[in-house]
Amino acid sequence: VVAAMNAHRGSAAVQEGACAAIAEIAAGAADYNVVLLIHAVVAAMNAHRGSAELQKQACRALSGIALADDNKVKIVDAGGIGAVVAAMNAHQGAAMVQQYGCRALTIVAAGAGENKVKVADAEGIEAVVA
Repeated sequence: VVAAMNAHRGSAAVQEGACAAIAEIAAGAADYNVVLLIHAVVAAMNAHRGSAELQKQACRALSGIALADDNKVKIVDAGGIGAVVAAMNAHQGAAMVQQYGCRALTIVAAGAGENKVKVADAEGIEAVVA
């Protein structure tokens, strides 16, 4: 999946499909190189900010990956919080972007004091209540 994302960085459709695939395997993401998955998802989000469907799938993927506590810090370190907040701000009228974005921020912040501060510092609270 990551190889396809790297080979077709300019294609929002490929990135969207890959993010959807990652979302489907997120529960078993420990079997994969999670850092590569996270960086690929965040890169897709940053490269295709205008695609609400891609942002939805990417937020969905990050929220699934974040279910494993060890992955929360990896998402933070990869710029995932900022990417999710940017997606929510760019697509305020897209209910599913908002839903999966809220879910991703909530899961990343849950149980990790430092992550709560990082979500707040990235204006995640404002994105949730907007």
